[in-house]
Amino acid sequence: MTEWMTPDELAELTGLSQKTLANLRSEYRRFPFYRIEGSRAPLYKREEIDAIIEASRIEVRP
Repeated sequence: MTEWMTPDELAELTGLSQKTLANLRSEYRRFPFYRIEGSRAPLYKREEIDAIIEASRIEVRP
């Protein structure tokens, strides 16, 4: 089953502001999002967000 995230939840997870997320959506950048027919509220798939965060990992030396 797909776990959906709201912009509030994504902001909490990433530390980005609502305004930054809105700007990213308007530019179709960074995080893919969905709009369910009949609703204006964007939703994010948790598994896609987790994959993006994991792909952003930077290795550091001990």
